[in-house]
Amino acid sequence: MTTNVTTMDARAVDTLINRVPHIILLYWVIKIASTTLGETGADMFSMTYDFGYGTTILIFLGLFAVFLGGKLAIKRYEPVTYWLTFTATAIAGTAISDFIDRTLGLGYAAGSALLVTLLLIVLLAWYVKEKSINVEYVTKMWNMSPIPRWKCSTGWRS
Repeated sequence: MTTNVTTMDARAVDTLINRVPHIILLYWVIKIASTTLGETGADMFSMTYDFGYGTTILIFLGLFAVFLGGKLAIKRYEPVTYWLTFTATAIAGTAISDFIDRTLGLGYAAGSALLVTLLLIVLLAWYVKEKSINVEYVTKMWNMSPIPRWKCSTGWRS
């Protein structure tokens, strides 16, 4: 009987801490669509609606914060919140990249170098703290935060 309870507890813990989708063909289709939406969405808000990069970045970082808060509150993988959060990062990240390239005038090479450097700093800090950057399966209950993953996603798209 203890074995069954332990098995049920392990399944419950696995359900609780697995917050990302399995990587299958549909994942890549949705990821490409979300990334494309990031490109067109950032341009639509910043250029077509003439909000500029700053306002567009603030709007989608705000949406990202709201969606991430919802995602963290759910404590399990939920496709709608995952993809809403992902898409908000795609749009915010594209607007940030465009801002670095066009407004700051750093160009693609210097902008990409800056973003890669920032990404590596976040990944290094994450690895130093967690001893892993595994995002699909978390082995420790205290290691549940998806925030480092989202730090890597936000703003580091070119």
